[in-house]
Amino acid sequence: PLYGDALWDVTFVGNGHTISNMNINYNVNGENTTSDYGLVDEMLAGAGFVGVATNNLYFQDLNFDNCYIKACERYVGCVVGRNFRGYVEMNNVKVSNFKVDGWYDMDNRINEDGAAINIAQRVGGIMGSNHGQSLFENCHVENIELTGYQNMAGIVGIDQGGVLNEYSFLDCSVKGMTINFGYGFKKDVND
Repeated sequence: PLYGDALWDVTFVGNGHTISNMNINYNVNGENTTSDYGLVDEMLAGAGFVGVATNNLYFQDLNFDNCYIKACERYVGCVVGRNFRGYVEMNNVKVSNFKVDGWYDMDNRINEDGAAINIAQRVGGIMGSNHGQSLFENCHVENIELTGYQNMAGIVGIDQGGVLNEYSFLDCSVKGMTINFGYGFKKDVND
């Protein structure tokens, strides 16, 4: 994924073109996310076409089709994993045939409470988490399957900044969505 900390006031103009067959495997081995300076930075965590938006990003007339993300991450979205204090505007963006595998290999990674930690959370069809300002106009999501632990939705998984409202979504739709919630616990090998 692209890291938004290096993108300042960027506009992605698709002219109706489609990004197809995007395949992202993110943090599947529990590796740390690092900044351009090699420092571990949780603020940079996010899986999507743009992992984290920290500045102004604009998406216009762009489609995503047949995309797949396998992630052990808190912020997962097809277009933007996490808007962290940035401004993201999407106009005429469509996501179709998108799948998030956020619940996998559960027996191999267990935390101190016995819960599996290979589970994505804050997962959205377009954006995983909003912790900034975002506007979605004429955005459509079709035929998606999201698998993870919590905070999953068709357009934005969670609004952590508490700023999204009905005026943040203009002429948007979600059709054909499957959400698989799961929270696993360590299996006893004798069971």
